[in-house]
Amino acid sequence: MGKAKPEFQAYLRKECPSAPHSGEGARYAAEKFGGIGKLIAYAIAGHHAGLTNGIGTSSGHPRTPLAQRLADADQLALPDGISLVQPNGLPPHLAGLPADDLANFRLHFFTRMLFSALVDADYLETEAFYDRAAGRQRPRGWNGSLASLRDAVDARLSAFEVPTKGTINWERARILTHARGKAGCAPGL
Repeated sequence: MGKAKPEFQAYLRKECPSAPHSGEGARYAAEKFGGIGKLIAYAIAGHHAGLTNGIGTSSGHPRTPLAQRLADADQLALPDGISLVQPNGLPPHLAGLPADDLANFRLHFFTRMLFSALVDADYLETEAFYDRAAGRQRPRGWNGSLASLRDAVDARLSAFEVPTKGTINWERARILTHARGKAGCAPGL
């Protein structure tokens, strides 16, 4: 949403210095989508600068707290031709959790994964935009199934030599074996 602002469009045309653009989308998400919207707002507001501090004031903190970023952002309507799907709320394994340390960890971890996915998507879309402008095309994405992806990873990992006990690669192999042994367990942390 912030990229539709006249100031940001002028920046794209190299008519002015950089203009902030993440606050507006973050504010929209926080105001329109309830609890899940606040988690989405963290990801949007921080997709260039990093996740904001969710508590406290900005004094002494390297990042402006989310509440301040939202207050500083313009309140914008969706640009013409843009529509958003209303999120269904938190995923079932996060909804209705008791207020304890495990629930806090799960929400924190979910927010970081959401943030990571947004940063990756933003990077890939920016890369694709500039590639199109330059007439380039990169081989990106995966069109296969998860099973074929697993097989490709297995083939790559099996190409490595058996690591010597006590080395970092020995520990990596041990962790991989342990993780795969837990793959059949119920999901969740």
